Amino acid sequence: MLSWPRVAILDVLADAPSAASGFAREAHYAAATASAERVDVMHLSTSRPLRETYAARRALLSRCGVELTGLDALLDFIDQAQDGTRLACFVLHTVDANLVGFIDLSARQLVGWATVPVELGRPIEEPDWVAQTRSGQFES
Repeated sequence: MLSWPRVAILDVLADAPSAASGFAREAHYAAATASAERVDVMHLSTSRPLRETYAARRALLSRCGVELTGLDALLDFIDQAQDGTRLACFVLHTVDANLVGFIDLSARQLVGWATVPVELGRPIEEPDWVAQTRSGQFES
């Protein structure tokens, strides 16, 4: 795991897309008030497996009632990017949530985000017909 100067994360958050304004405000505050001068980042590369991983995480978080706009943006970015495009992923911890951001390293731009509550609610149960459709048991 690498680390970036906190100010670099703040710069990216200051230029976040309008769809990320709520996340960017909260993450900016968390980064600005953190005692550490550096933020840990993990470098990722766009690929089919990365998309599958975050699509599965999106599905799980949707059943827990988490806002999905930022994960949708990340999946759209992965779909449009050339395989191997490098991303930086950072996590800022607050009392109530983990703020996860994804930065396109070449553009230094926020391309995905998620606010994951520390206390996730129980997954919303699927109706029986949805589970049956997934398993191929549903007949029309």
